[in-house]
Amino acid sequence: MEKPRWQTLEAARWGLDEIERSMSGGELFASYLDNFRASGQAQCTTVWTRTAMAYRCRTCQVNDSSAICVSCFQAGDHRHHDYVMYNSDSGGCCDCGDPAAWKEEGFCSAHRRRLREESTVPAHRHEISRMGVEVVLKELCIWREMIMDAKSLDRPPPSHYITMAAFYVKWMQKVCAVGALRGIVCEVITVVPLAADVMVQAGRTSSRPFLDKILTTYGRMPEKLTEAETTWFLQMLYDQQFKDTFSRALMRHYASWIVPAAINPELISDFKSLDQSLDRVTVQLFNVPEITLNLIQTDRLLESVISVLDSVLRHCANRRDGTVDVDHQAITGQVYGPHGQVYRRPLGDLKLIVAHEPVALHVLKDRPDVFRQILSILSLLQWMNSYSMSETVNFEEQLSWTRAIMLEMATMGIPFTLIGRCFSALPGNEEAVKTALLSAARVAINALREDFTEVERSQSSERVSLHIPLHRVLSAVVSKLVMLPWSETGLGFLAELQPTLTEAELMKLMEHPLRVTAWMAEIHANMWQRSSEDFSRLELIYRGSIWYERSMDMDILMLQFCSVARENMGQAVISVMARKFGLFDMVAKPLWVTEGDYTEWTPAKVSMLQDLLRLLLLIIRERRNTGISEKESLRYDVIQWLCVKDHTYSQLIYNLGGELVDQPKLSSVLQEVAIYNNPRVQERGFYQLKQECWKEFDPLFAHFYANDLEEALERAISVGKLPHYWRLERPREATPPFNRLVKILHTQACHQLIWNVLYSVTELIQHEAVATSAEVLGVMALQLLEMALADIRAGGLKPQNSPGISYSRQLDSSLTPSNDISDFVYAKPHLNSASGAVVWERRESTSTYPSIYEMLFNLQKYRSSVRLVDSVNYVIQLQCSYSITKSGSESNRSQISDVYVDDERRKLKKKRQEAILADFKARQKVFLDQVHHEVEQDEAKARRDAGSLAVEDTQKQSICTAEGNSSGAVPEENCQSKDAYEENERHKCAFCRSECDGDESPTGWIALVQRYNLPSLIHNRGQVVHNINEVTSLVSGAHPSEGSGGCLSGLLTVVPVSAHDMLVSGPLDLHPTEHVRCCGHQMHQICFQRYADSLIKRHYSRSPYEGKDIIELGKMDFLCPVCRRLANVLLPDVNKVVPWKRLESREEQHGKESLQHKQTNEELAGFRLESLIPQSSFELSAGLEYWRKYWLTHQDLAECIRTFAAQCLRVRKKFLREPPDLDGLPLCQLLWETLAENIIHCEVETREGFTVRDIATSSSSTASAMPADTSLWRGDAAHWLGLTELGKLAMLTTTVPCEEKQQKRVFLLQYLGLDEKIIKERFEDATKTQAKSAHVDTSFGNEETKQHNQGGGEFHEKTESMVFETADEKSTPEARSPQTRRNYLERRTDDNRSRWDRARRKLAAADHNEVGWRQVVETSDPADVGWLWSNQGGSKNGALATGDPFELLIMLLATFEGWPTFQELMAMLRVSYVLAVTQASVAYNKLRGDDDSRTVVMDKTKTEVLQLACLPFLRRVALLFQIIAHNGIQDPSNEHVDWMDSECLQRWLCLPKFEEAVRLGMRGIHDVNLHQILQKNQPALSLYKVPRRVLLTALPEIFQELVLQNLKVACSNCQQVPLDPAVCLVCGNVFCHASKCCYVNGMGECYIHADKVASSTWQALVFCSPLYLDLHGEEDPGLQRGHPLHLCHLRLNEVRRLWVTAAFDHETHILHASRFSQGVLNDFCIPGGYRVK
Repeated sequence: MEKPRWQTLEAARWGLDEIERSMSGGELFASYLDNFRASGQAQCTTVWTRTAMAYRCRTCQVNDSSAICVSCFQAGDHRHHDYVMYNSDSGGCCDCGDPAAWKEEGFCSAHRRRLREESTVPAHRHEISRMGVEVVLKELCIWREMIMDAKSLDRPPPSHYITMAAFYVKWMQKVCAVGALRGIVCEVITVVPLAADVMVQAGRTSSRPFLDKILTTYGRMPEKLTEAETTWFLQMLYDQQFKDTFSRALMRHYASWIVPAAINPELISDFKSLDQSLDRVTVQLFNVPEITLNLIQTDRLLESVISVLDSVLRHCANRRDGTVDVDHQAITGQVYGPHGQVYRRPLGDLKLIVAHEPVALHVLKDRPDVFRQILSILSLLQWMNSYSMSETVNFEEQLSWTRAIMLEMATMGIPFTLIGRCFSALPGNEEAVKTALLSAARVAINALREDFTEVERSQSSERVSLHIPLHRVLSAVVSKLVMLPWSETGLGFLAELQPTLTEAELMKLMEHPLRVTAWMAEIHANMWQRSSEDFSRLELIYRGSIWYERSMDMDILMLQFCSVARENMGQAVISVMARKFGLFDMVAKPLWVTEGDYTEWTPAKVSMLQDLLRLLLLIIRERRNTGISEKESLRYDVIQWLCVKDHTYSQLIYNLGGELVDQPKLSSVLQEVAIYNNPRVQERGFYQLKQECWKEFDPLFAHFYANDLEEALERAISVGKLPHYWRLERPREATPPFNRLVKILHTQACHQLIWNVLYSVTELIQHEAVATSAEVLGVMALQLLEMALADIRAGGLKPQNSPGISYSRQLDSSLTPSNDISDFVYAKPHLNSASGAVVWERRESTSTYPSIYEMLFNLQKYRSSVRLVDSVNYVIQLQCSYSITKSGSESNRSQISDVYVDDERRKLKKKRQEAILADFKARQKVFLDQVHHEVEQDEAKARRDAGSLAVEDTQKQSICTAEGNSSGAVPEENCQSKDAYEENERHKCAFCRSECDGDESPTGWIALVQRYNLPSLIHNRGQVVHNINEVTSLVSGAHPSEGSGGCLSGLLTVVPVSAHDMLVSGPLDLHPTEHVRCCGHQMHQICFQRYADSLIKRHYSRSPYEGKDIIELGKMDFLCPVCRRLANVLLPDVNKVVPWKRLESREEQHGKESLQHKQTNEELAGFRLESLIPQSSFELSAGLEYWRKYWLTHQDLAECIRTFAAQCLRVRKKFLREPPDLDGLPLCQLLWETLAENIIHCEVETREGFTVRDIATSSSSTASAMPADTSLWRGDAAHWLGLTELGKLAMLTTTVPCEEKQQKRVFLLQYLGLDEKIIKERFEDATKTQAKSAHVDTSFGNEETKQHNQGGGEFHEKTESMVFETADEKSTPEARSPQTRRNYLERRTDDNRSRWDRARRKLAAADHNEVGWRQVVETSDPADVGWLWSNQGGSKNGALATGDPFELLIMLLATFEGWPTFQELMAMLRVSYVLAVTQASVAYNKLRGDDDSRTVVMDKTKTEVLQLACLPFLRRVALLFQIIAHNGIQDPSNEHVDWMDSECLQRWLCLPKFEEAVRLGMRGIHDVNLHQILQKNQPALSLYKVPRRVLLTALPEIFQELVLQNLKVACSNCQQVPLDPAVCLVCGNVFCHASKCCYVNGMGECYIHADKVASSTWQALVFCSPLYLDLHGEEDPGLQRGHPLHLCHLRLNEVRRLWVTAAFDHETHILHASRFSQGVLNDFCIPGGYRVK
């Protein structure tokens, strides 16, 4: 073998550089190629590989396989066309610029046809280029031979060989990308090389073209090399001459690639890559009809591919019966899946070839031999994979049944495509199509005649199979023939289908379809359960949507064809059907002759009879394949499926057969019969059947499953208003020859069958066990009778007997024409004693057996069988109406008339009853409307009266927290009475379902505490204001006169900023918050402990429990037992334990001297800080003593509060620290901080002018039914509930004794400027008071230490040991008694004492300064407090001035001892308010350049700026005071407070005007000038603009545009283009989703980004189009359908609502779509598919 010229990659690069220089004439080769590209190309040469994005445009494409690349699509005008975007499964080429594959008007701007020729290689360089290409091809062939030599020795080829070959192929791809050089390559590769004598070495090579050499081993190359060569071939296929040459060369090697893989299993691994490559190649070779047809006619293309398929399947044939063995490796594909199934390769290529109309017409019309070859392949599948009742089948392990079905479906696609394409060529080719289809029918019949010997053999065998493809091909041809126009002979196509089939041949033709349908009936009757209970799968698939159009429908059509192929076939058809179903006695003679016992009517026999009657009805009534148009058939199917339920578009597509549905026709049908309902947040768009179309409902629709039929029948009555849906009309007239089907009803066998069924029903219906089955049988028999009578009325059969003539006949084997069924109903069976034959006589007969007419009257008495009785009445009515018109005796006429009159009387009576009932309902409605109107008037009057009383009693309002509003809502507009209030306050425990208010057990709200930093995200989107124009423009936007409608585009706040615009510190917005949500349900604390213990016990015992794989027990997660929402703590409910009456009396003792009584701003501003401390040490001591006793009697409540506070702290620290020691927690501080954080979140959330619930409505919002829905703040209901309860809890914790509080309070007062003498006077007994406090706190702590050990620790500690046995104790009122609870907790304490001690030791060295957001109240050192606002020590660094005024207010509240009065609350509020206004004033002066702090200049602009800058602060304190003190101020519902108006809030909170506040800050508190401190402070204060609306990142309206925008965007972490990208909806960045490349410590990049950026909740749009819907309101995961997807703003707003309200983890429908694994919460999809973190 010749050695390669260049042995190494470096040498090859050097050699190719020399070749390139010679080809370009010394010019840089890249520039040389660019010059060719710059001149333009008439056709795009883009080639893509698997998973690449591409487009198809049905408006511009010439055939179904045409496609264009992304660039050409964007450059073309296709936006408003019918296009799809898809992920290419195998790769492809762009057809833009190719008129054979793409319409010229669809060409992009770069490839529109130009009036010039493409550039070519100069003549003097042509030969040099040709020689260079020949050298490279020679080197490539040598390396490929070396690879094959290595493989022939059964060893893998060295990677160096593959690298070298791939290097040359890549160079060829670069050259072929230019059209001028591509021609040279195509010329060289297809001809014998010039130096062939040099290449011949020892006979190993011959003088063959390079293409032939490459294709010889094309299927044996390594996968990467084969894929590269395929891309190279596709580039050369743009040369039409090469395409023709390549097609012929490929067909020469085709069999050598595929057949060996079917024989040798070891070659299947190589076949996989070959199969994928051929997918890309053949679609380009056979996509042009003219070229394909030419290859068929000149190069025997079809015969070649068919012979390969035949060879593959014959190698898979079973030696036993000659059918295909579906367990052969060429069928199963081994481990390689579809690409290892060898038979699929020639099948796929055949589908491409026959998909063209000219090809189909040519094959069926001119080449019947080719069609016969195809049918010979199908004969290998005939009756394959058969089963016997005597053998046992395991469907779970044996997958042969699925392989057999898939094999037949794939193979049947060839003849069905041929027949369908031939019929579609009908316009203008009517005679040619007729000839082609008649020829196809004759070929199919002849093939079946050859198969009749197999039929005779199988008749003696008990084995059955689903697979009869030859029969189904004939049915497919018949279904098209009947739709063609034929001569008016009444025979249709039968007149020209010669030679005709004999009756014996028709019986053989029916054999297999009947055996299949009878087998399905046996499976349905559970007769095959001994073999396997899973045979029902076959029945479901047989009638299912995936296969039924090519299986069940074709089998029914074959039975119909056999029934009409000859005259008077009805009698024989019914007889052979009954014989196959094992019920021949039902049609042979009356049942009484057989002397059968009715106990022999087993459920299986009843089921078989039902299926026989159903099949008979189906044969007579089915019209879908008997001449009606495709649209009419589609309309019928759509109506039936819409009767079952409302369907989405994809559900309809699935039920209608998937890819076989003509979607344009389906859209047209849907417009006629259905109403489209737009998608909702959690629902897709769906279609609902129009009311007028319900009359077309068919209860005998063949493809209903049992559950589908039940739903359809229920809806037919409830929705369709069809009280008699079981009544059947005469079937519509069928196209000849299928108009003969109705004659089956007029045969003796049919009459005998009806009589036997009704005779059986009269006996069976008397037995309760079988009454229901008997009713079904009776209804079906009567439906046959109904259709027969209806057909006679319509003139379908002329009566041969008059009523006066004696009626008698004898049933025998002769097939005599039947008589009138309307006369037969009066006949009775009589046994002739002489001959032994059965004679049917008229009513005058002495026979003791009833006639059908008598049996009908007998069945009327079974009123419980509603459908049966109604069917009987309907048949009698039909019979009477027909008989009255016939001549006959007067007595018969009068008798019939009486029955008819009685029926009419019953109908009239029923109508009168319905009219009376309707009148009564109308009167009742009028009465109730009047009562409701009077009640509403009374309630309105009561509200007006209550409002006037509230105004009069403004100065007498009570203190602080509302006694009742436990729902978490802001007070409603109408006040409830006490009784009504108490009724609403009753809550049941979610665990034990007893009333929470019924005992003294501590209860709590089931809540979720999570970290969330929405305020921080919004604050970080802001920017520092640098000039006065920005402020004035922002302020002017708030005026309606400016054209903004009063809607602010942004808000102002004040922040300390360094010289480089860096935020030194900021408001509380910048700190992640512990967001609290409540679902609205309560639970006893003891029940909660038991529930938690039971979860852990089940977890360790590996038993299922609520929330398994969803919740994280280590973080105390659990699901609410009622609504299944996520929770992790109980928020203590303090409504029933707070001493409201004592607090009210204390408020009255102070005289309610609130500052809101004052009228002038001077009076409002004239307050002093002395009100921030108790009036006397005696009062302080008395209050502490009272609360000491209170907490001693409420130790359970104290433990609950500490448990809640500990969980908040764990959430704040991301569960990274050990469980805190509850005895050392600063409860008051923690709870006030948590309340403040939630207030900030609520304020940010509600800044928009409309409620968050107006953005989108969540269908799973439990709290939406609570009073929070009417909240004036319009916040989220679940958050409102948590806010209100937090406010009560925080106020209550101010009464918890703590010795550090007084010291911290003194420090704060000193820094606020209060004189130390006054402090000393007020706290003159401080030592004594502190001693008491210390004593109180010690006793409180010791008592609580026991309670802490019960359940305050983290669940990580709980799971270290086994769970307590008491977890399974039933939670009853006795179990919640104090003694029982104490015993339970003591047992828990003893069991876990060492555990909790261990936890304390772990926390001994913990930094307790991390408990709060700041270190202010944690230390006794005044220098570390951070509020240096004192006239004694002065301000060294101005920390007080740069602080958040709202934080100051929270600190004052957190350090208050006892329950503050309203006057004390207002004093604290006004201190923080003055600081807020002063900060804003200083920041504005700085911006304006006014440093004069001695005067107060308040113009209109400054006032408006101060109002805007103080608005966030005022909104927050308004929220706070409405929660903790809304009864001490004006009711906002009466004041009509505008929550986005600073001046309105200032008045409502009784605060001084901004000018007075500025003056107060100028004058200072106790002579401390705030302006001077703030102006000298560094860093300086600046105005900061933040957005008002909380928006997600902007998304394009079309999903395909989003994909293209991010198609090549690299991940910011790994710098690689993600395989599964995700776009963050908050920041817009792209991440790797579900990819291991960016995992850190087991966490994915999305999870890390969520924790870093969003602090808990994060949402990402993964490329599965969840927020984008198609025109039918559905998603399209993976772009499987590919149609344009439009942004659903409703869903986007719902995502925004969930994000803003921190409701992702709380919402049930999202939670239950998530999974937790290995300590990391995986990405999960909320309905619609968008992933969430």
